[in-house]
Amino acid sequence: EAHEAIRPTSSSRSPDVVGAFLDPSQARLYRLIWQRTVASQMA
Repeated sequence: EAHEAIRPTSSSRSPDVVGAFLDPSQARLYRLIWQRTVASQMA
């Protein structure tokens, strides 16, 4: 069985906003996930 993909809960929650609540490594990971999610919606 497959699991649901890891993705942001809302594309409007940009890494610049969310990053204020995360430690640096979490912020980098969130930015990567957010960027790839947004890019996949533009393709």
